[in-house]
Amino acid sequence: MKKFVANPMTTPEYAWSWSKRINDNIPSPSQENVRPIKEHLRIIQSELDIVKQDFEKKSSELRKKIEELEEEKIQIGLDIDMVKLERSLHQHRSLNSMTKLKASRAKVEELKRKIEELETAL
Repeated sequence: MKKFVANPMTTPEYAWSWSKRINDNIPSPSQENVRPIKEHLRIIQSELDIVKQDFEKKSSELRKKIEELEEEKIQIGLDIDMVKLERSLHQHRSLNSMTKLKASRAKVEELKRKIEELETAL
């Protein structure tokens, strides 16, 4: 029986593909577009800065909106207080008017009695 033994590194293509294999014929990643870790961190840092700026901008806008709403709330509260005061004043004026009317009516009645007394005396 003859044994046939072949050298696995017989062709350059085979040698190249063999050097690219790691575990179970899985090729290793290409090193052409690999960036250093510092560059990756710089990119991540700049993205974080952008996100931070966006967050601060939105936060500022929300703070302004909250202040506007608080001012509006205060204004609405003042408007409600003003309406209550006007209503109270109107009620007070109405009561005051009724009191004056009652007093006037009492004077009118008194004057009528005096007139009748004078007429009777004449």
